[in-house]
Amino acid sequence: MGMRRAKLEGRQIGRAGLDINREQIVMDRCGGLSLTVVARKHVVSRATVCRLMKEAAGNLAPAASPVWESLVAQAGLAI
Repeated sequence: MGMRRAKLEGRQIGRAGLDINREQIVMDRCGGLSLTVVARKHVVSRATVCRLMKEAAGNLAPAASPVWESLVAQAGLAI
């Protein structure tokens, strides 16, 4: 009942989302930095860097930003 009340009051349940610059992470990785270096620079895990690269390669929405599309093209990733 307590969690239901908290949701109704608009409180966040669970862990807060990451506040990261996804485009910058992809750009750094495409620029030749290793997974470890990019992860340490942006204070995220290597797995997060890998996941963002996979998203950049295959999960672009039709309304994706032109900057994001150019980063993917620059990295030579197939869309």
